[in-house]
Amino acid sequence: MISQGGSDVTQRGICWSTSSNPDLSDNVSSENLGLGSYSLLITEIELGSTYYVRAFATNEYGTAFGEEVSFTVGIGALYEFDDGSEGIIYYIDQNMHGLVVSLDQDFRRWSNRPKVDIQLIPNEGSHMPTALHVGLGLTYTNAMINQVGASVVPAAAWCRSMGTEWYLPSCGEIVELASVRNVVNIGLSNHGGIPISEARYWSSSEFNAYRAWRYYFGGGGDQFRWLKQTEHYVRAVRMF
Repeated sequence: MISQGGSDVTQRGICWSTSSNPDLSDNVSSENLGLGSYSLLITEIELGSTYYVRAFATNEYGTAFGEEVSFTVGIGALYEFDDGSEGIIYYIDQNMHGLVVSLDQDFRRWSNRPKVDIQLIPNEGSHMPTALHVGLGLTYTNAMINQVGASVVPAAAWCRSMGTEWYLPSCGEIVELASVRNVVNIGLSNHGGIPISEARYWSSSEFNAYRAWRYYFGGGGDQFRWLKQTEHYVRAVRMF
């Protein structure tokens, strides 16, 4: 704010709404200051909704509004958990719950042993399992760590090192991530994360005792089950 219009500013701030042209009858965050730049926090927003925002300043002559801007809280947005961890939203269901992907990634083996058959993970057949079952990767990650210990399953262990709710995604969960990769990568870049590259990433889904399913973000039909002792990229996900 660079001009007071001949009268001291008594209130300034931002107003927002899910309808265009918000004013002081809508949601307001304000402070009583004069000239200069300022920033204020918008609270109680809902995933999937589009919000319209305008700055305002009030003096004895009335209230003036700034240019309207809008944003949508959804795929590609940053999600902050109560424990301080963060991720980029890549899936939202009809109840406004969904999945986030980690800002960081690593490069690890699925297993440090050539043969390990996790009893609670079904050995999938010749076709990669792509059905999206939110949280299935959490079940698989827990099964891996509980059966053989974190030191045997480095990819799952790295995901779990971020917190007890983070996990190695199942095939279905990672295929869903691939479908919105471009948008998610914008969010990752905007928030200091590492973009998802055109590379091979482990899923938590098994093929058999010797191989697990990986996903190639470069496409080309290279969605193969691979030896568990091979190193591939790893990305953690979490439900909200």
